[in-house]
Amino acid sequence: MKKFTISFLTFAGALCYAQNHFSAGAYIGIPVMDTSESASLNIGAQFSYLRDLTPNFKLGASIGYSHYFIKAVVTDTGFFPFAAKAQYVFPNSKFMADLDLGYGIFNDPGISGGLYAFPKIGYKIGKSEITLGFQMINSKYKFDYYDAEGIIHAKNSSYNVGSINVGYNFYFK
Repeated sequence: MKKFTISFLTFAGALCYAQNHFSAGAYIGIPVMDTSESASLNIGAQFSYLRDLTPNFKLGASIGYSHYFIKAVVTDTGFFPFAAKAQYVFPNSKFMADLDLGYGIFNDPGISGGLYAFPKIGYKIGKSEITLGFQMINSKYKFDYYDAEGIIHAKNSSYNVGSINVGYNFYFK
């Protein structure tokens, strides 16, 4: 029984490894939406896990960090996206479509997290791919202001962070 269990686990591990795809990537982008006037550049890194469901469709998860360089006096900001990931590779082609959908958590306590989406199109080159994508997160920005009598008030405002990115991913198989 012990030999069977070890053999089964070895076979199952090899089978899972053959159908799983881990990737690491980086991207650089131009800020758009509410960040277009305040930020000058967006860079980020992403780590993904994908599992083959069919020869052309993969499903998995992704985590990463996206950093925005702010032009003004305030400090730079960034967020950590946690997302479900789906990827479709077009048949008889090296082109693909990819979507990350989840939640982003900002490293700035004044900005709450929000819905995160990152659709991409790409071209596969061996164990890597080049992508063009649109990253966005919809969140609330909390700020205090003084009224005419000098009384402080807290206000929440919708804040849409986004960028158009070019990226590179490498797959470990």
